[in-house]
Amino acid sequence: MNLLLEFIKFILSLAVSLCGVMVWPSLIVLVIIFFKKELSNFLNNHPPTEVNLPGNFNVKFGESSDKQGVSDKTIKEPETRIVDLLISTLEDTKKQAQTDKQQLELLQLQLHLEKVHNDIFLSQYELLKLLKQSETSLLSMKAVESYYQTTAAFKNLKWELTNYLAYLFNNYLINLDSNTLDIGLNPLGEAYLEYTKNIPVYYNNY
Repeated sequence: MNLLLEFIKFILSLAVSLCGVMVWPSLIVLVIIFFKKELSNFLNNHPPTEVNLPGNFNVKFGESSDKQGVSDKTIKEPETRIVDLLISTLEDTKKQAQTDKQQLELLQLQLHLEKVHNDIFLSQYELLKLLKQSETSLLSMKAVESYYQTTAAFKNLKWELTNYLAYLFNNYLINLDSNTLDIGLNPLGEAYLEYTKNIPVYYNNY
């Protein structure tokens, strides 16, 4: 439940953050597009030496070409510099959004593993460990069936083997080799076993 609350808080903070970062560059770009001519005339007549933008972004244009003794052609117009700055800002925003996406995917994985941990049978967990301990991370279907027949789930629930394995398949913890019909451990199954090393064990007895 705590992880779910953290997930909700993260989503809300991510939405607020993205809105705050994306809105002002978009507005400035629109202003430049619609008032390009007026802005160009104004900046040519009143060249700024420094521009401060929201988000602690700052750009300095330096001294005029007359003071520096260089040609006007070697200095970008203020309008062009602002556009370049906006492009750079949007690229930084895109990189931050990618980072936030990766964090979101990690949190989704943690939520999935916690749900699996809440529902999995003890014997199913032990089966994953047997697969992990196998040299090839594979067990034949016959070996898996023999193992299942020793479990409390088989003795008390009387499930078919396919029903017993369905939970592991549906949560992408194991896979079936279509050629050999061997049962294999998926990367997500390995991640789950790693995940359980740092949390309390509270499996049911099946």
